[in-house]
Amino acid sequence: MTALLDRLDDRVADAAEAKVLTDEVKAALTSRAEDLGAPAKPVSAPPAPAPQPATPTVKPVEGEVEPNPDAVLSEIMLNTPDGWGTSGLQERIATFLGKPSTQANGFELQRFLDAMKNGEVQ
Repeated sequence: MTALLDRLDDRVADAAEAKVLTDEVKAALTSRAEDLGAPAKPVSAPPAPAPQPATPTVKPVEGEVEPNPDAVLSEIMLNTPDGWGTSGLQERIATFLGKPSTQANGFELQRFLDAMKNGEVQ
């Protein structure tokens, strides 16, 4: 008899997991288990999974692609006026951008290059 009750418990669990455990099915299974001598116990469906946060739909934005910082820095070095030297160039970049070239992104370095070519950086 215990094996039969165990199988019945398995079917209840299967029905609950499959989300087909209606009140009518619960009552029928509980009644049958009691007829077979099982102690009365509540039959309930497993808790519903926690709702997942809504993922916003992100549309790609057409925009300018960031220039490669290494490529821009190479161009800066090729266009550096005579007499600046490496340390002078690094000082001017840090002064213009407010940070060293190693922390600057491609857009910032491009802005410095443009300013340097236009004579805005001395």
